[in-house]
Amino acid sequence: METFEILAFEYQDLYGGLITDSNNVLEEFVEFYKRYFINYELPRESISFISSLMFISYTDKSGGDKPLMLMLIGKLNKTLIEKIKLEIEKLYN
Repeated sequence: METFEILAFEYQDLYGGLITDSNNVLEEFVEFYKRYFINYELPRESISFISSLMFISYTDKSGGDKPLMLMLIGKLNKTLIEKIKLEIEKLYN
């Protein structure tokens, strides 16, 4: 079973984190996204997405005084990346 780390940064300071496994990573990451991007009411247009097979990053590019960044670190695959992107898109519908 793979292990993943979810990290939330505010203004380059670590603000929260969680270590989770492959059974819970999708749900846990979406919950962090809700907490830091949806609850702060950041518009989808001001959030950039970057991914590789080792990390996913959603970053606030709105220019606010406390920019946010949410990262998922671990050995990812294309299927998991696509599932995460799909679940994040559902939050805006």
